[in-house]
Amino acid sequence: MNNKNLKTLIWFVILVSIIIVLLPYILKFGILNISSSPESWGPFGDYFGGVLNPIIGILNLIVLTYLSINLVHEDEERNKFTLQELAKPLANFNFSIGEKEIKIEIENVGLGPLIISSLKIVSSDKQEFDEFKTIINKIIGIRYRPETSITKAINNAIIKKEGFFTILDINLDRKNIEIEDNLEMSEKILSLYKVKDHLSTFKIILNYTDMYGKEMKEIIEPLTEINTICR
Repeated sequence: MNNKNLKTLIWFVILVSIIIVLLPYILKFGILNISSSPESWGPFGDYFGGVLNPIIGILNLIVLTYLSINLVHEDEERNKFTLQELAKPLANFNFSIGEKEIKIEIENVGLGPLIISSLKIVSSDKQEFDEFKTIINKIIGIRYRPETSITKAINNAIIKKEGFFTILDINLDRKNIEIEDNLEMSEKILSLYKVKDHLSTFKIILNYTDMYGKEMKEIIEPLTEINTICR
């Protein structure tokens, strides 16, 4: 109930209360024989005040209780809003791209924990992928397919304040004892260039929430700059 409606209700109740108090007196003693003697008005004043004052007292108690509850509720909402603002996350994409590496991270530059709702990698023809490995494995015409170090558990992952979450990490200098190849580094670098060219046509769409489950603004990050660095 807003303040305007509350005021209207209070005045209505007061008016009804006055009528309820006066009506029995008028019906019993009449309204035509109005006395000019102050002594005759004394009993009427005692009656009017004695009956109406408790009603007004009860109304005051109800109004004060209502206002107190409203103030407590508003204070709680204000404190909740303040806490949410203090715990608000802010996602930012970090790129580390060199001749022999590609690394993409989600950084939380906000004040509170960041919880990833979903992360999609979308191609120019609207195809959606949930990891880079699938995209790289489909690239045609490369002699070397770089291994990707990717964290699988993306959805519901939590990034603390000033923390990072790696979604793609390719480093040609990183040794992989499980895979042996006889390709020269120049061939690997050439293959990585083609990977960069292919990925540059994609964009990343990130949705995330704060610790209270409130959805933050969706972030769309094009990957066009990948193939313009270190070429």
